[in-house]
Amino acid sequence: MEVSTIGLITLFPLHAVSLSMLGRLRYSKGVTAVIWGILCICCLTVTLLLKAFRPDLWVDSAYLITILLFFVCYAWLSEENTPQMVFLFFLYSSTFLATCIFSEFIVHLFWKDQSLLISTIIRRVLQIGEIFLYLRWGKERFDKVRNAISEGWWPLNLIAVMIQTFEGMIMVAIFMRYPQMREWILILFALTFFGIIYGVLFRTMSLMKKTAEQEEARQREHFLKWQLNMMKSAEEDARRIRHDARHHDLVIADYAKNGKIQELLQYLDEQEAEQRRGANLKFCENRAINSILVSYVSKAEEQGISTSVQADVKQDTGIRDMDLTAILGNLMENAVNGCLTSRKAERRIEVRIHTRSGKLVFTVRNSCSDDLRFQGEKAQVNIRTGTGIQSILRSARIYNGEADFQGENGVFVSRVLVNLHTKYQ
Repeated sequence: MEVSTIGLITLFPLHAVSLSMLGRLRYSKGVTAVIWGILCICCLTVTLLLKAFRPDLWVDSAYLITILLFFVCYAWLSEENTPQMVFLFFLYSSTFLATCIFSEFIVHLFWKDQSLLISTIIRRVLQIGEIFLYLRWGKERFDKVRNAISEGWWPLNLIAVMIQTFEGMIMVAIFMRYPQMREWILILFALTFFGIIYGVLFRTMSLMKKTAEQEEARQREHFLKWQLNMMKSAEEDARRIRHDARHHDLVIADYAKNGKIQELLQYLDEQEAEQRRGANLKFCENRAINSILVSYVSKAEEQGISTSVQADVKQDTGIRDMDLTAILGNLMENAVNGCLTSRKAERRIEVRIHTRSGKLVFTVRNSCSDDLRFQGEKAQVNIRTGTGIQSILRSARIYNGEADFQGENGVFVSRVLVNLHTKYQ
């Protein structure tokens, strides 16, 4: 068996192992191994056919075809969002090209004549060493950063693609004309520069992680304060009801003694309506969502805003109460503020929360100013449109969700979709 064939047989499995370690995978280890195995066999077959029928172009063609096949397969197997998946793939591809270039330099440094066997052995040793170092030192740290950051990956992808393009050009130049030592110095300088760029990127990602952690801490503090306020409000309502109970009994007794049946019925209706407010309301089984709805519906009705709520949510959603509060609490706060600033006589809030196709869907409609134009995430007029939109987006993206905001013709519509199958990492 030729040296190049042996190199290919060992190359594709190492690609599969390396890519599998970089991110979360969609399927079990067994299913993933089978899929990677089939891909490796396909890539080896395609490469050998190209070598047999197009010996003049087989290297470049095989590289382009196999990298495309591996990209498609990794996109299928990866559970990362698209920009993260693309970055991880190009990160590995760039690392592999750098390994190939460095192995050629070692051959040139210690063996004056080019040797495909020695080059292949050195390349595989470097690849296995990189896998070992990553598992030993880098994987845990990298996973923490990757899991904490859900946005801002596309600019990083642009840099990764540019680095890989330059490395590809260097590889082509090496195969076309073997470099001299001073040219190798420039090549090694370029690789060092690329490594520094990735170092800066990872440092930036680490800072992004710290920012995300600070924002999460702020949300947690906000959530705890909200819970404390709800408890205080419930305690004050209970104390007021106990305090007023004796007075209510006296009024009821007075109406009954004097035969004022109509007044008594009216008073009892008013008392029942008061008792239905707050803690006695129940919109759904989920305690966090129900508490938020009770709080803001009561607040809206106190301001003369009519409300309509339909919520069908089970207790266990797999979503943290803190994130539910960040999403629904901000949606409801914006809706109440939008109604209050609309300056309309008739103000209304409609809330619909339900599950559909494995997603938890929030839809909130509220009255707003007639001159408000809002599309996507930004207002098209310079007025206050509510707070917390970035917090809503951030919490939704943790669960691979999405959000949309539209304001036109005096109605503001907020829609948020959260994937129930994506657990918090």
